Amino acid sequence: VTNNIAHDLRSPVTRMRGLAETSLTGEQTLDDFRGLAGAVVEECDSLVRMINTMLEIAETEAGVKPHVLHSVDVAEIVRDVTELYSLIAEDKKITVSLKISDQPLIVTGNRSLLQRACANLLDNALKFTPVGGRVHLETHQDGNRVVIVVSDNGSGISAADLPHVGERFYRADRSRSTPGTGLGLSLVKSIIHAHSGELQIVSDESTGTQVFIRLAAGGKSE
Repeated sequence: VTNNIAHDLRSPVTRMRGLAETSLTGEQTLDDFRGLAGAVVEECDSLVRMINTMLEIAETEAGVKPHVLHSVDVAEIVRDVTELYSLIAEDKKITVSLKISDQPLIVTGNRSLLQRACANLLDNALKFTPVGGRVHLETHQDGNRVVIVVSDNGSGISAADLPHVGERFYRADRSRSTPGTGLGLSLVKSIIHAHSGELQIVSDESTGTQVFIRLAAGGKSE
């Protein structure tokens, strides 16, 4: 739990420090300080959500506290995550395309955890896709499975590294210059396994990476 928290807390803490540092340089108005306070509150809320999610994953893996599962629309989750990361993609001049079924794609699951898994995958795709590259997200139903696909045309993963990328702290050689501790995919793997789903990674160093999540279709009443 400590290792996972360290991975995900660093970025928000760094952002808060940056905001605070900026407020100490030059002349600041009352509105500037109010803006800083609002941004810090948002980051703190994000940190609390992250910590709670990490603890819930650990408790599930240990069999201590089963998650409360409801009917959730995977298409809606993917749409929300894509919108959340749209500014990051725009800053890197990465084109993000989205293909979502017109019909709801319902699974029985925990919305916050599934959203976290999708966010991590999109974050990884944007992180390892060069400026001007492409990222594609897709959701559809395949028989009794709901499938989420996150594809990019980034640097890809070598055949030697591919079997290990879901292991905690494992970092491929070409990712060592990128901030992170190698816990992102292990977190996604834990979440998908907690939903009795399947995580598959297909990658080629010349064409990029595709990550597939497959979950049992169908829901139950809340």
